[in-house]
Amino acid sequence: LVRTDAVINNDFVFKSPAPGTVNIENYSVRWTGQVLPQFSETYTFYAITDDGVRLWVNNVLLIDNWTNQNAAEKSGSIELQAGQKYDIVMDYFQGTGFAVSKLLWSSAGTAKGIVPKTRLFPTLAAARVMEEAADLRTAAVQKQAAVRTNVYPNPVKPGQLVSLQMLASNNTPVAI
Repeated sequence: LVRTDAVINNDFVFKSPAPGTVNIENYSVRWTGQVLPQFSETYTFYAITDDGVRLWVNNVLLIDNWTNQNAAEKSGSIELQAGQKYDIVMDYFQGTGFAVSKLLWSSAGTAKGIVPKTRLFPTLAAARVMEEAADLRTAAVQKQAAVRTNVYPNPVKPGQLVSLQMLASNNTPVAI
């Protein structure tokens, strides 16, 4: 599953983060992107998770807590410059039970809170993956929309033979 989350602020109590695609237990997530600090100062990042978490900012491992646990807060600090985007990667695994994953930050000029979506950006590679996924979804919809079916005769009488004609306007194979 590839998707964009505006923020990391999840509390899945016996629910899947993506019903029908991801189990409610025993899964992992990797969030990648960039973070843009507002001030030039030391930022403390906090991960509240149930279960394991690892957090890198600017390729520096700030939090390394890859364990089964009840919801707990771990933190690490790093000096950041205002107006400069830094790579950020958060790995998370959900074992069993509650599933909590939250990413917060604070600094001298920033009150402790969830890292806001206005300060998070996709990496160029992540943006390309999302564009490719969107292109595939669009192509699939177009392929489905390009198929026309005709049934002869219509209406059909009991016991009568029917002809089914399926046409794809772009020579796409049609499957029944």
